[in-house]
Amino acid sequence: MPAEHPGAPAPSTAVASRNPGHLPRQLTLRGLVGGFRSTIGRFVQYQVLAALLVGVVILPLFRLAMMGLIRWSGRSAISSGDYVSFLLSPQGVVLVLVGLLVLSLLIVININGLMLIAADSLKGHRKGSLWGDLKAALASFPRFLQPAGLLILVYVGLIVPLTGMGFGLSALSGLRIPNFITSVIYANPLYLTGYVALIVLLAVVGVLSIFVFHAVLLRGTTVWGGFRFSWRLVRQQARLFFLGLLPRLLLLFLIAGAVALLFLVLAALPGELMQPQSTEARFALLTGLLLAAVVLAVAGFILAPFAIFV
Repeated sequence: MPAEHPGAPAPSTAVASRNPGHLPRQLTLRGLVGGFRSTIGRFVQYQVLAALLVGVVILPLFRLAMMGLIRWSGRSAISSGDYVSFLLSPQGVVLVLVGLLVLSLLIVININGLMLIAADSLKGHRKGSLWGDLKAALASFPRFLQPAGLLILVYVGLIVPLTGMGFGLSALSGLRIPNFITSVIYANPLYLTGYVALIVLLAVVGVLSIFVFHAVLLRGTTVWGGFRFSWRLVRQQARLFFLGLLPRLLLLFLIAGAVALLFLVLAALPGELMQPQSTEARFALLTGLLLAAVVLAVAGFILAPFAIFV
């Protein structure tokens, strides 16, 4: 990878003028996957470590802190009628700050970690320490402690899970717009039109901002500078991405779906799906879905942007 500097201009538009049917080697399907075959195990191991760290340590500690702050405020629980007054209380302010810290850690561990591993692999460092990868991800946290970093928190932590659009975090998969609100939106054509327009707008913002993490982590820019760099780069490489690379990513998506389906079928053959308490069935399903998730995350969010970035 060529040396990057914070003030370096975005790659020229010369690549965008190429015939999308004749992509550079690193943008072909074989080039996207082939360069990372020796690192797949490292990706999977890191995903497992990250899931354990989040599920066993970070989220349980956050729940304990949340319940402690709620009890400290003199409440046993928070209802829809007093959540505003709680958030405006000192305990509520502390909970918001703790929540922002936890969300930042989730982003750093799940997104920054994978991206730094991919960058390490592109540099030829195929064998990295698992704990070294986690340490590098956590060390990148201060780079996002900027006012513009709140935009990333709002988008990844709130907008993506509520709308279901963009690259989100599995820990926030349960965060959705309540059914009583969506039923009102779907029943009113005006609301539905506005909602669809908002989804499209957020999807466009997500695509334009796909290189923000790359710019901050690899070029050393500020977060706001990363947004400017990303939007400029996507505009320059739009034809290459949508006409040349997107079909290949869709093919990878189908392959990942086939892998997940294969594991589902294998789990169903002995009738294990009829016994949800079976440890073997759960393990087979989780393994297949984990592999599919790794393929999609690495190919769609890591390999494709890196291929254009470098």
